[in-house]
Amino acid sequence: MPPDQEMQKILERNTQALEENVQLLKSIHRAMLLGRVLSILKLLIFVVPLILAYIYLQPYYKDTMKLYKEFFSSAPANNGLKMLLPELQEIMGGQKK
Repeated sequence: MPPDQEMQKILERNTQALEENVQLLKSIHRAMLLGRVLSILKLLIFVVPLILAYIYLQPYYKDTMKLYKEFFSSAPANNGLKMLLPELQEIMGGQKK
């Protein structure tokens, strides 16, 4: 076999191997890009509702904490829970007795 034919076969194999490598690299790049997009979406799916819940529920939380502080600070001074029961019923929407 002459050296030119041998070189031609080697070049053809190299070209074929390079084309396969390019295809593999493109698929790997596509998979990495898709993985990044999905990880950002997962982060947004979990973080955005938490932030919105914090913003939306914060006034309710403050009101509830204020109620608990009033309840626990005034219970011993008001002779126990007997005095607080009408106040709690009024706050909850019930009627005073």
